[in-house]
Amino acid sequence: MQVVLYGLLAERQLCCHVRVFETLRREIHDLPFPWAQQRTRRVGPVGRVFAVEWRPWVIDELRARLTDPIASDNIDLVVGRPADTHLATASCDLVIFADIWHEIEDHDAALDEARRILRPEGRLAILNWRPDALCPPGPPIEHRVSMRSTLCTVERKSWTLVKAGTSGFDGYLLILETTDESVQS
Repeated sequence: MQVVLYGLLAERQLCCHVRVFETLRREIHDLPFPWAQQRTRRVGPVGRVFAVEWRPWVIDELRARLTDPIASDNIDLVVGRPADTHLATASCDLVIFADIWHEIEDHDAALDEARRILRPEGRLAILNWRPDALCPPGPPIEHRVSMRSTLCTVERKSWTLVKAGTSGFDGYLLILETTDESVQS
């Protein structure tokens, strides 16, 4: 399994990819797509996490964390942006926007890039802060994007909701797949 993760040092993530994978494992364990039960526990021994980040200091900080003896050895650091990852077309099974949806300037371009790098059966997960939750932690309330607004944006770009729910006491999680445009009216 190949996974792209944005939001490397989200405030509430001590170990950025473990929390997201555990959330996804709980949220999508019972869904009827082929890789859910086998692969969401972790990416597996041959899987990779492509950690995409555009701020050099964040890459440096994560690189330092990865030198720890208990750190995962399946993370590749990639300098890029949500709209330009530099990853190969159809190379990933899962794209995760972890606590950064409110920071992305061009949602349409980021969604187009996610579609480009996902394999045909791939999924997109958006984990973000709820505007109705207390602050801190997280960004200021006025910077947060509601689940409803996020869902409108992704549906307009031909993504289909697979599952939606809350994540902890202050977040939401959307799991999406690309819409088969041949059956749209």
